[in-house]
Amino acid sequence: MLCVFVKRKHLDFMHSRTSNVIALGLAGYFGNKGGLNIQFTLYERTFSFINCHLTHGANSDQARLDMMAEILKKVQPKV
Repeated sequence: MLCVFVKRKHLDFMHSRTSNVIALGLAGYFGNKGGLNIQFTLYERTFSFINCHLTHGANSDQARLDMMAEILKKVQPKV
């Protein structure tokens, strides 16, 4: 889960809200691994937040890098 809170006084200046969910778990269909992205523009500045749950293990560095690359490729932030 990823939450972004914005003060009410700024809401009129917030636009272009998008979100993406990327499932990378078992066979790429189950959501036990993967990421999500929330993106919006506030006062003509674009913000993009990415949260991810990657594979575990001390020897899984390359697998985590591959998963992160896949998340970034599928999310495609519009920055």
